[in-house]
Amino acid sequence: MNISIELNSQELSLEIITKIKELFKNKTLKIVISETDTSEYLLSSEKNRTHLVKSVNEKEIVRFTEESFLEYSKSLIV
Repeated sequence: MNISIELNSQELSLEIITKIKELFKNKTLKIVISETDTSEYLLSSEKNRTHLVKSVNEKEIVRFTEESFLEYSKSLIV
């Protein structure tokens, strides 16, 4: 049996580990960890790629100094 679980590292918990142990009780497991490159998936089809490139090119470029970025980011945190 093969199971693939995709999650953010912040979602990894002891509860998940416990559930895996329950599911595969007394079995030998192979755990492989790899980072997911979401850009690879998003660019996998020509339609997605075209849409993304078009969207990026239509947006105004915004530049920040370090200080202005920090100030701006503080305003986003509620």
